[in-house]
Amino acid sequence: MPSSSPLSPSSVKDSKKNRKVKSTQEKVTNKRKEDQEQNEADTNTTTTNSQQNQPNTNSIEKLSISPLKRNQHDQTIETLDTPNAQPSKTHALPFEQLKRAVGHNLPCFLIDFDNNIAPRQLQSAIIACDMIQDHFIKNKLSINDFSVASFIGHRLKLGVNNMADYSKLIRTDKWPSTINGKKVSIVKPKFVPECFTLVVRYVPRQVSIGLVTEEIKRSISSADNFKQIIYSFNRPTNDYRFTVADLTEFEGALKFGRLYIANRFHPITQYLLWYITMFSIWTESPLS
Repeated sequence: MPSSSPLSPSSVKDSKKNRKVKSTQEKVTNKRKEDQEQNEADTNTTTTNSQQNQPNTNSIEKLSISPLKRNQHDQTIETLDTPNAQPSKTHALPFEQLKRAVGHNLPCFLIDFDNNIAPRQLQSAIIACDMIQDHFIKNKLSINDFSVASFIGHRLKLGVNNMADYSKLIRTDKWPSTINGKKVSIVKPKFVPECFTLVVRYVPRQVSIGLVTEEIKRSISSADNFKQIIYSFNRPTNDYRFTVADLTEFEGALKFGRLYIANRFHPITQYLLWYITMFSIWTESPLS
């Protein structure tokens, strides 16, 4: 047998070095395996805890709304929130009637027919208006078209939307006595509308109510219904409102712009309800 050659010192050193490197690599590999196993254990523990903390899905399904009911509920909300959704019934107010009511609040005139006349024998409101307009034209009374025309039983209700036409119809005696051969009677408003109201301003407090009324009636004979405007704050003077039935006097007083009371001229303006409401809290007390 051949004899083995003895190892040199350098070979012994290299061998020891290789064993140390292998040992170190094995330690690192083992450490990595331990870390990986620890991570897997932690993950399993977390998953178990989360499953334990989750509520019972069966009980939730019992308490929750069924899909069909939820869909119906969503459709209902969507229908209500849709901007184009409109109510089934709409009540439109003609613009002319709204203009008359908001602009001047003028009362209507009533044409009474005989109650013994059958409703089918009465002319329609439109045809009756045309007949009345033709009658006024023949009698040289010029007014604009009526803004309100409707039958209430055997009564024809007529309205206008401006103060000039209203004043003409109040003062005239040229109303027709018959319409299409049927006798009628005219019922005129028995009060002066709010829009025919003037206000005299800055009257000293020491001036009596009687003197204010007397002085105004000397200038405006149709003045009536004197009332004091009471403000929510103290003022050194008083304001008084009153109605004027005659449109000529009403417009003349506004053009003149002032009235002579207690040796002084006081400004006069048209009564504006929205102005009083916006800038003061007021009540009215009739003057004796």
